[in-house]
Amino acid sequence: MAVEESVLSGYRDALGRAGVQIEGIEPLHMGMYRLAYPQITSEGTSTFVSVGSIRTEIGLINQGELALYRRIEIGSTDLLPDPLASSDGDAVRESAVSSLAMELRRSLDYFHREFPDAPVVARVILAAQHPRLIELAETLSPIIKAEVEMARPPITAASTSAIATELEMPHGVNYIGAIGLAMEGIGAGSPNIPTFDLASRSGRGHELRAARKSLMTSMVAAVVVAAVGGIGAAIFGTRMAKVNEGLEKTQADHAALQSRYRPESDARLARVNQLRDLSKEGIPFQPLMDAVTAALDPQAGLNTIKFDQGGGISIAGEATSELALINTMERMRQFPHFTNTIVESFDKGGPNVKELGLRFSISTRYAGTFGNLPAALNPPRSEKQHP
Repeated sequence: MAVEESVLSGYRDALGRAGVQIEGIEPLHMGMYRLAYPQITSEGTSTFVSVGSIRTEIGLINQGELALYRRIEIGSTDLLPDPLASSDGDAVRESAVSSLAMELRRSLDYFHREFPDAPVVARVILAAQHPRLIELAETLSPIIKAEVEMARPPITAASTSAIATELEMPHGVNYIGAIGLAMEGIGAGSPNIPTFDLASRSGRGHELRAARKSLMTSMVAAVVVAAVGGIGAAIFGTRMAKVNEGLEKTQADHAALQSRYRPESDARLARVNQLRDLSKEGIPFQPLMDAVTAALDPQAGLNTIKFDQGGGISIAGEATSELALINTMERMRQFPHFTNTIVESFDKGGPNVKELGLRFSISTRYAGTFGNLPAALNPPRSEKQHP
């Protein structure tokens, strides 16, 4: 996890002016995960779903360890109907719930393929910070064919009867994120409960300073031991051997970490360079991605999308039926800056189709300057989404 220093500096300045000392800065989803951890680990294998305002985090936990993580760009602003809107708001909510359930089902299927020896996930722990999302648990349960349980504030968080009343469901879900963040300094429970401090400027600098201090102490001790004779020298030699052993282990760990994370880093750098090249060619990558995502039928999923510098776009995905594929094609053709939109191929029920039932490939071409999406493909959002 990372955050820009320019963002954190604003928080530090504001809290400093308020006379508040910062113990740590964490993402809200991390606090919600920590609060729900006792419910998560009550079974060998479970799923944690944290619904934020603009995105949802999905984590598959096996024997207390996080085995799989996904982020879905569906949040409470998508799931909850606008109370000021007409009755059409319910249809929008049902569509968002259906999309979230499909992504959750795909995550469960992928987990069981990657971890065939793990127990079948029978329970999902759902954490949210909006009381109206409590009914989401009952809605998701029959769709994904698993028990969905809502995360609840701990009873120990209530110091008075008035606070206990405030923490009762459904109103208590407003506080699960704040309580989970406040639990960061407790240090109780399992060591597998994650803690992140995004406010730390020096990272592991304190460990390096401790190592340097230990080395200086060893050097001074070496001088003293040399002065007292051979016995002291033998003791010093033993200590140095242990230091060298630890240094070699540290170097081996460092090499292993480089080997593990270097491919992912190189792949991300290649994607950044590709996006930069597309931007130089005048191709608005992010708006095109938003348009393609908006054009997808709720019963269709996107696997890969490729852009070339000539304006060509290749889309590969899956759908539950031919009707979902046809709806996706028709919605893409409504967008005036997609031309020559055709279905290159589709495979229904073949050996390579494992998820939704029909695999398809669509090719189109980007032409002209990117304009506004048609109203049907550009639903309003109440919050600005960040990349």
